[in-house]
Amino acid sequence: MLGCANAAGIHKCKLSMIGKSLHPHCFQGVIFLPVHYYANKKAWITRNIFSHWFHKHFVPEACVDCREAGLDNACKILLFLDNCSAHPPAEIPIKNNVYTMYFFPNMTSLIWPCDQGILRSMKSKYKNTFLKSILSAVSRSMGAEGFQKDV
Repeated sequence: MLGCANAAGIHKCKLSMIGKSLHPHCFQGVIFLPVHYYANKKAWITRNIFSHWFHKHFVPEACVDCREAGLDNACKILLFLDNCSAHPPAEIPIKNNVYTMYFFPNMTSLIWPCDQGILRSMKSKYKNTFLKSILSAVSRSMGAEGFQKDV
């Protein structure tokens, strides 16, 4: 799972998920996914996946967020990254006024929000909401079709 938000936590980018199969059986008949979905044999992020996410999703969303906040179109956007080997060198993912900066090794667990339990908390809340919606659909005697419309 790839999550991204601004420093204030006001703007959150749409989540990205990485699975093993490009067309998993569980997605058959699903028209809309609330996440960006990528596939890789090991379900790990790669440089290609990161680059696609950065250029096609992060940069446009960050620019829109700046405009909505009333900032100038030339405002600088800084994306902090951990030291994952899938992330390219800091000079490569520069586009328009968007730059990247890496945390020092062994510092991420101290200051990186995603390492402080944010993603774990989000996953827990999502599972709780998902299970409640399944139970609600079952209690109303709905099939899978009715459940998909509720979610």
